[in-house]
Amino acid sequence: MKNKLTIGLMAVSLLMAALVFTACEDERELPVAPPADIYAETIVLVEDATANGQDLRGTFTLLDEVMDGFITVACFLQPDGALDYYEEVGGELDVLRTEIEDIDIEIINLELLEILTHEDSLRLDSLQTAKAEKEVAVGINEALRDSLDSWLDDRFKLSVWMDSDTVEYYPGAIFLDSTSLGADGNPMTYLGDQAVVWGQGFYQAPFDSTSGWRGRTVQLDIGEFWVADGGWDLAEGAYHHPAKPERAARYTNQYPIRDFLERMAPGGTHTIHFRFGAAGLTTKVTASLYVVYRTAVRR
Repeated sequence: MKNKLTIGLMAVSLLMAALVFTACEDERELPVAPPADIYAETIVLVEDATANGQDLRGTFTLLDEVMDGFITVACFLQPDGALDYYEEVGGELDVLRTEIEDIDIEIINLELLEILTHEDSLRLDSLQTAKAEKEVAVGINEALRDSLDSWLDDRFKLSVWMDSDTVEYYPGAIFLDSTSLGADGNPMTYLGDQAVVWGQGFYQAPFDSTSGWRGRTVQLDIGEFWVADGGWDLAEGAYHHPAKPERAARYTNQYPIRDFLERMAPGGTHTIHFRFGAAGLTTKVTASLYVVYRTAVRR
């Protein structure tokens, strides 16, 4: 009797253990915990907005003191007649340079001959004349392309400013005027006393054959970004912009914008302005602000 009772108790114990073990392997998932408070956020300022030289405004409010961040600006443009002409001149330059290379090869082959016939001498003279004419054409087209380069860069330029700033800032650019290339053979004398913004190169952005747009994105550190200026010098000397054209004899410097971060006070409303392109052009802008807060906050 005791043996049967013992066996029965053992069976019950094993059954209970099995039930406990099965419960431990319950595959049901616990509810997802609510997300932790964030320390950073991305604020869309302008989205796919038609630019064409108008003042585009991105208004925002901040949740707390900002420690760091950056502004991302994507600029898009569709080529116009002037840009098409620039590409056409570039194509003509490529053809001329290839023709000069072919002429050089033929000239070298003739000059390597031990004896030149009368026909060879006439051919050599003809080739040298043709080469000289093409080199003149190259020089003219290079000067024209330089002028178009400066003019197009200025037409498709980006400026940024914040709140009630009275000055527009041109990131990553320099100012060029008619004195930038020296007095002799200056292809930019048409500028006179005017200056153009040069060095951003948006018009040279990659081309999307499907959409017909060219686009490029720039990122500006709100702690410090450099902009074009007509007369500001660093204490340790001139700032040499990496995009300085080799042909330039004189050029203006840049200076840093370092007050955006400290001006972004929490609670109040702020506005970042963007201007890209000019009237009559087909351009658009998308821009956002990424900020890192000092404390954990969440909208």
